[in-house]
Amino acid sequence: MNWPKIKWLLIACLICGNLLMGGVYYARREETRRTEAQMRADLTALLAAQGVALSQGVLPSPEERAEVHYLPRDTGREAALAGHFLGGAVPVDQGGYITLYTGESGWMQFRGGSLFSLEYELPQAPDGDIMTDARRLLAEAGFLTRGSEEPLPSLGDTGLVTLPQKIAARPVWNAYVALHYGETGGLDSVYGCWLWGAPHPAAGEPPGPSAAEALLALADARVATRQPLARIESARLGFVATAAPPDLTRLAPWWRVVTDQGIFYVDENRRVRETLPM
Repeated sequence: MNWPKIKWLLIACLICGNLLMGGVYYARREETRRTEAQMRADLTALLAAQGVALSQGVLPSPEERAEVHYLPRDTGREAALAGHFLGGAVPVDQGGYITLYTGESGWMQFRGGSLFSLEYELPQAPDGDIMTDARRLLAEAGFLTRGSEEPLPSLGDTGLVTLPQKIAARPVWNAYVALHYGETGGLDSVYGCWLWGAPHPAAGEPPGPSAAEALLALADARVATRQPLARIESARLGFVATAAPPDLTRLAPWWRVVTDQGIFYVDENRRVRETLPM
């Protein structure tokens, strides 16, 4: 048996196989690209027929979707946060999945693992200017290291500093933390909707709608209310945290769409809302 010839025959077969697989991959990629381009053109035409103009670059990939996630309640993280702000905190179970921590300087309450509020009986004097103090407090409490997606905005007229949250690489539209500085300049309250822990996908639950489905649902909804849109500025996919069975928070995918009439949200069932549940 001529082994050298057999070896070269095998090598030639492998080369041919790789070339064939590469050709199939390239053909599928080109077909996907053409399909996506056609979907974008069809969507633009459908919206244009309704008198809706799209800003340049507004359309994400038609394949962009987010899975539903669940997040378990992290009571240890809550206790650590209360201890951080109050120095020493004693928990009291108030029923209904509400926990109250009391300390010498004030109290802190958690509801269902996401909503929380902190009140100081004696406002904490800022260490330096307010923005520097807010950044320090949030960093020390762990907020800036657990999914923050954007830098802190400038301090508002009311002395309020807010920080959005990001989970599973996407923003959570109704999850944030806010610090309020009173008239004397001291920090007197902290509140927000913040999620701790690692999210996990929900088995058997379908992903949210594509960008095309969300935009068409919004356009149809505004026509139904006799307030048709004139322009869509941007569309971005993220999550909204909603209540779920005890000790769990459900993270459902929603689209945040900025239009000439304001900001709208489209949920996984293609329902349109202007306000978010908290």
